[in-house]
Amino acid sequence: MPVTAQEVLDRWEHKQECLIEMLHDVQSDYNYLPREILEEVSGDLKVSVPKILEIATFYNAFSTKPRGVAKYNMLMCNGTLCYVKQSPLIIDRLEEELKMKVGEVSEDKLFGLETAACLGVCGLAPVMIINGEEVIGRITQERIPRLIEELRGRAEAEKHHPKERDD
Repeated sequence: MPVTAQEVLDRWEHKQECLIEMLHDVQSDYNYLPREILEEVSGDLKVSVPKILEIATFYNAFSTKPRGVAKYNMLMCNGTLCYVKQSPLIIDRLEEELKMKVGEVSEDKLFGLETAACLGVCGLAPVMIINGEEVIGRITQERIPRLIEELRGRAEAEKHHPKERDD
């Protein structure tokens, strides 16, 4: 069962300064930020929904629309520091290895690929976030085939040993 607004607020002790962490929790569970959750958080924290959306839309790791029909939704930063550290070449390598373009989902539905203007973790540039929570920092073109192989292996292992849910 996805997290509720109340659970997120309780986890972060209803603190305004933890808003980004709260958004990460919601994004992680829903793979986007549902409006009704944002409205509940807004009311509790006394932060307007437009202000929350301003924050959420600044960081491309967040989405206000459902996205990602793929098992692994890869979000590659293409911000200034990542760009300088070769993110366009890394994106090209991802497209080549996955045989797809940015904005598409692989034929086997394992991979989705998007880019972002900033992921907010410049100290790890170039950086990718998988499924809104797994940060892959200092990624290189050479590491891409190994990463894809690892993710395919995880998917295969989960077929044989599905994760048990905590609820």
